[in-house]
Amino acid sequence: FERPRHTERTKTTEEELRAEIELARRQGYCIVEQELQHGLTSIAVPVKSRSGHTAAALNVTTYETDSGIRQSLDKVLNVLNAVAIDIGPFIP
Repeated sequence: FERPRHTERTKTTEEELRAEIELARRQGYCIVEQELQHGLTSIAVPVKSRSGHTAAALNVTTYETDSGIRQSLDKVLNVLNAVAIDIGPFIP
């Protein structure tokens, strides 16, 4: 099991991907930094259904600039989490 390498940051092995999944599970969100294209960063959060199961995800992708991607992602993470909490009860 290997996937194509798009940049030097692309995680390609099963072990790397499993580690990222476990990290996302512990953190409650996932950040993908420049794995598909240089400068492209995505952040995603789960949307939990009324029963507490992950039913969907919300994702925002941005292009890195000099303005500090980490600060921007912290703000986006807060908004994504708030929206996920708001829409979760509408999912059976």
